Amino acid sequence: MDIEGKDTWKYANAGADTVAISSSVKFAVIKRVEREITIDEICARYFEDIDIVLADGFTLSDKPRIIVADSSEDIESFKRGCEVLAVVGNGFGLDEVEGIVGKIRLKVMG
Repeated sequence: MDIEGKDTWKYANAGADTVAISSSVKFAVIKRVEREITIDEICARYFEDIDIVLADGFTLSDKPRIIVADSSEDIESFKRGCEVLAVVGNGFGLDEVEGIVGKIRLKVMG
């Protein structure tokens, strides 16, 4: 959403602590922080009314996960002791969305 060379990108690179960007279909705030914000903090603040949140990049969290990997070594490195709902690339293909959705539903709805 924020594109190199655009005004918001320039403001952030010039040192702005917070930059907001908006379009007819999206809104985002980019804010400098003193530490990494945890997935729990993000969910509590921005997704309190959402039943299911799919997040990318929180490999150190303890949340159940869907792993996208091609090798068993990659799968093991991303597990990190967490519950694995599905592995895409090993068990599910990228086009097997319904199977993955079924695993998520089973986890959420019991």
